[in-house]
Amino acid sequence: MMSGSIVRIHLWRVFVVCSVILFAAAVVQAADPEPSLTLSVDRKTVAVGGHLFLDLDYTLPPGASLSDKTEIDGLHDLAVIEEMVTDGTIKIRCIVDRLENFTIGPVGITYMDSEGNRSRLESDTVDITVKSNLGDKPEDAVLRPIQEIMPITTRWGLYLPWIIAAILIAVVVVGWCVWRKRRRIGEIAAEVMVPAHIRARRELDDLIARGVFEAGDIKTFYFVFSGIIRRYMESVCRFPAAEMTTEEIARRIAPRSREEDLLPLLRQADLVKFADDVPTPDRKKRDMTAARDYIDGTAPTDGETEEGVVAEVAA
Repeated sequence: MMSGSIVRIHLWRVFVVCSVILFAAAVVQAADPEPSLTLSVDRKTVAVGGHLFLDLDYTLPPGASLSDKTEIDGLHDLAVIEEMVTDGTIKIRCIVDRLENFTIGPVGITYMDSEGNRSRLESDTVDITVKSNLGDKPEDAVLRPIQEIMPITTRWGLYLPWIIAAILIAVVVVGWCVWRKRRRIGEIAAEVMVPAHIRARRELDDLIARGVFEAGDIKTFYFVFSGIIRRYMESVCRFPAAEMTTEEIARRIAPRSREEDLLPLLRQADLVKFADDVPTPDRKKRDMTAARDYIDGTAPTDGETEEGVVAEVAA
């Protein structure tokens, strides 16, 4: 039997050998990979007009990268359709547009190393066999001439119905826009020609005819009623009464004027609109009478009948 010291020596030797092996493996693993470029295809036999898929598997040195626009050379004889770059692989799809066999490559790519210098990787070549569309024995195929070629419709003929339809639609749209514009101009002109006092009277008559107050919608009635009075006041006083509060109007009007007499009516309308006050039908009549009196008292007297006739014709 071996003594204990000899066993310990053998164990120590085994430990040293294992440590050296593990250290060497770590050094090999930590070594930088060699830059490389490998070309592979999905198949080496393809028919004329068929698609061929190429894979360029690349390994770059640490810190190196491809440029924003990947520079690939050696594919000038191929009809490339699509090119997609991923991490470590460049996938290329192309069409075989030749009858004879050919060789792809060597294919090269250009990259920038860690110091900004341009470098190049190059792959091996791949031989491609082109298969005929005439079968396995193209020499036995019987080719017949094309006869009775029929004329086809020109490109303009194909699109002509759509062009005509688009023109007709454009004409209709333009015509409608012109008609609408003229009608709107006429409506604006008619509105401008109607004197403010006549327009205010019509609006009051229309409000009464709608029966809003009698239907119980008192708040809506006073909203519309107050708006009519404020718009008419704008034409008389020459300030934007429709956009002002009642207190702002009170500060703008002259003392002891007709507008000052109208302030209680406007405050009554504010109570209904914002404080849910409910006036009686008699109060509504008094407010309407006060509004009509204000319009009659501020309306022009000279030429009023003539202006009204002109406005009626324009409308």
